[in-house]
Amino acid sequence: MEKSKIQSDISDSMAKQEAKITYHDKATQTETEEEDTIEKILKAITTLCTKVDSMDNEIQKLKTNEDNLNSKASQQHDYKNAELRRSEDEKNQS
Repeated sequence: MEKSKIQSDISDSMAKQEAKITYHDKATQTETEEEDTIEKILKAITTLCTKVDSMDNEIQKLKTNEDNLNSKASQQHDYKNAELRRSEDEKNQS
């Protein structure tokens, strides 16, 4: 009987140890999964920031192009007005 009790105690002890190892492995696995998730989130944020910066640069280029086109259009308008005034002045002097 004593031998059976010892074997039972050893068996119980081993089962508890296996349960601890399994729990520890699951905890480690959970930590690893959380680290992977955090890493994926950080990569996604980095990618988004890069894309936003790129879009900002593109917007600045478009605004500069728009300003240049507006400036050219204004210059052409001023040139046409000057031509019309000269033409009117010449008609009035004749």
